[in-house]
Amino acid sequence: FESNRDGTFDIWRKPSTGGAGAAEEPVVTTPANEWPLDWSRDGRFLLYQRTDEHYVSSDLLAVPMTGSDRTPIVIAASEFEERMGSFSPDGQWIAYETDESGRPEVVIRPFQRPGGYTRISIDGGASPRWSADGDEIYFIAPDGTMMAAAVSPAGSRLAVGKPVALFSTHIAGQIFTFQY
Repeated sequence: FESNRDGTFDIWRKPSTGGAGAAEEPVVTTPANEWPLDWSRDGRFLLYQRTDEHYVSSDLLAVPMTGSDRTPIVIAASEFEERMGSFSPDGQWIAYETDESGRPEVVIRPFQRPGGYTRISIDGGASPRWSADGDEIYFIAPDGTMMAAAVSPAGSRLAVGKPVALFSTHIAGQIFTFQY
């Protein structure tokens, strides 16, 4: 969970089985603001968003959650906004939102392997989430339509299908939290 108890948002954890007295442990604490986004299914990594103290710039990082080393792994950090990431079910890919094109778009990139990103959305998109089987990426179009794009392995890349509209929603793209 995130807490701003020390002035900026940091990431903490607490056992879900614990009560009021269960110990809380800091996971990521810096002068910037951090928000947890997604756990890898194997529990080894926590994906999070880091925003400077003035909320001007956002980057994506992952922190190892096993062992004692909590050195962050940079996923996407540039002069552009990178936000709202999620792990693929197999933990090999990360889908996220970037405004490098001048508007929010959904992209995917390999996790812990070399390679650039592949664009998923065509006319803008926000808040990407993977289907449970990893065969589709869902996202919200600028007009609020829920979209889906098929993805399938193609060697060291993922082949991406043309996004299709599923249904209209009242969901707007969010900077710090998913609404679905």
